[in-house]
Amino acid sequence: DESLADGRISDRTWAACAEHLDEATLVELVAAIGNWTLFARLLPSLEVPLEDGVEPWPPDGRTPDDPVGEPR
Repeated sequence: DESLADGRISDRTWAACAEHLDEATLVELVAAIGNWTLFARLLPSLEVPLEDGVEPWPPDGRTPDDPVGEPR
């Protein structure tokens, strides 16, 4: 959540993760978060269609950040 909110990971969070993962894995995790964020924003912006047979997620098209109301 920190990485998505402001692009940073706090020292506290990094230290907590470092108790379970080595530094190379932590760097890979941050890179994976960055890549997923990139494509999550890029593909809809370019209106890249889903492949045939793939259902959108969430099914109603709303994200947790969407205001309550009509689905998209």
